[in-house]
Amino acid sequence: MANAAGIEPDAVSDQEEHGVRGKSAAYIVAALFTAWMLAYLDRQIVSLLVPALKHSLHLSDSQVSLLQGIAFSLVFGLAGIPLGRFADRTVRRTLVAAGMAFWSLATIACGLADSFAHLFVARMCVGLGEACMAPAIVSLVADYFAPSHRGRALGFVQIGAPIGNSAALILGGALLTYLTLVEASGALPFGLEPWQLVFITVGAPGILAAAVVMFLQEPPRRESG
Repeated sequence: MANAAGIEPDAVSDQEEHGVRGKSAAYIVAALFTAWMLAYLDRQIVSLLVPALKHSLHLSDSQVSLLQGIAFSLVFGLAGIPLGRFADRTVRRTLVAAGMAFWSLATIACGLADSFAHLFVARMCVGLGEACMAPAIVSLVADYFAPSHRGRALGFVQIGAPIGNSAALILGGALLTYLTLVEASGALPFGLEPWQLVFITVGAPGILAAAVVMFLQEPPRRESG
């Protein structure tokens, strides 16, 4: 009979001893890598859009520095401690998925901003959502994988950070250039500006990725090892 988490007792015993393996391990690493990559993509994309934001919303240099710094980092840093404690007491898969959906919607909200205040609050929400990620994902990797495989698994997951940073500049730049050309032809929908569609485009995949994470099986917690 399955336990409350929907895991067969024999599967729990085997996973506690050996960790996940094969296709299951690859799926888990891919899902968590995607979460890590999208987090860095969504947090860094604003740096690419500074000139457009200053022009469209008439932002000062001080306001831009607040958006890139304290709006995200203060909430991210302060929320990380209680959310880390919460990750020790809740279903971590659900916490990661909820955080992903929240920061992705917040990134989309950045694209709908019509003022500095609106954009500042949306960036704060991105920081709050992403604060769920690291403590819950590191804890999941520790419980999914046997000690001999944890470092490699976590390494693959955290490769998402530089890839996400690079994607924010390379893919984001290509998308912004394309949308700027489309805008010149008058073809952008709903009267949106290119920078707005960039935020919306990079935020939307996180909602789908959050649904994928929700299908992961919550691993039993290891007391030691």
